[in-house]
Amino acid sequence: MRHIGLNDKPKGMAALAERIGEPAVLGELIAGIAFSHLRRFPDRPVTARRVDGGWRLDGVAPWYTGWGVNDVAFISGVTDDGDVIFGAVPAREGGGVAVQTVLRTVALDAACTVALRLDGVVVADDDVALRQPHARWLAADTVVANANPAIFGVGASAVELLHSTGIARDEPATTRAAETFGKRLAEIRAQCYALADTAPPSEAVEERLELRAIALELLVGITSGLVAANAGPAMAVGAPAQRKAREALFLLVQAQTGAARTATLDRWSATAAARLSTQA
Repeated sequence: MRHIGLNDKPKGMAALAERIGEPAVLGELIAGIAFSHLRRFPDRPVTARRVDGGWRLDGVAPWYTGWGVNDVAFISGVTDDGDVIFGAVPAREGGGVAVQTVLRTVALDAACTVALRLDGVVVADDDVALRQPHARWLAADTVVANANPAIFGVGASAVELLHSTGIARDEPATTRAAETFGKRLAEIRAQCYALADTAPPSEAVEERLELRAIALELLVGITSGLVAANAGPAMAVGAPAQRKAREALFLLVQAQTGAARTATLDRWSATAAARLSTQA
């Protein structure tokens, strides 16, 4: 692991970007970040309090990916006044940083995700990457209302596998399903990207969330269809079908906010309700 001189010269936020950002761009350094807990505000899983020459962070950052691989960890907390503090520390145990739990995740076990215990971690002023009111940070975070592009990548690859399964098994119903799923996926992708390209992130948030929920619903349908089409062999640990289904599970919760969760559940329950009404 490369030595990162976080407290070396030069100093200041721009200098921090020079010390960390430029080596990261060159592939000489790998950085990770823990910030999902900021979405729980006004709960503060990690607190930030002013100390001489910096900020003290205490609490648990429940989701940090790349432990044991990354050189630098950007950790975040919230002050008593509601300011968000992001600071850079070496991504190793020590200085108050410790692994509380190693998270065995369904789809991304190789990503080395952990919950970090922060016990009196002091981030020097020169290593602070960001300080801003939580409301301002949250406003910028509305970008997660957009559908994650990975939804369409995973979906497209699952459609290809579904089509190949239909050809291999000589099952026209499977190839027809692949064609239908593929057309619908392209349609939703175009709508999501058009909205992301034309509207500022702070606008049309409800429409973005609705499209995100539709895209996720479609992804679950595609990957579940792939499992069904491959029958029992889909359950093998090395089977591509179950892997795609697990990837879809992860994308259901990736970058999830309370608003996104509500939109997803509302969309899916509305689908179920509509089917009930047609049967009445």
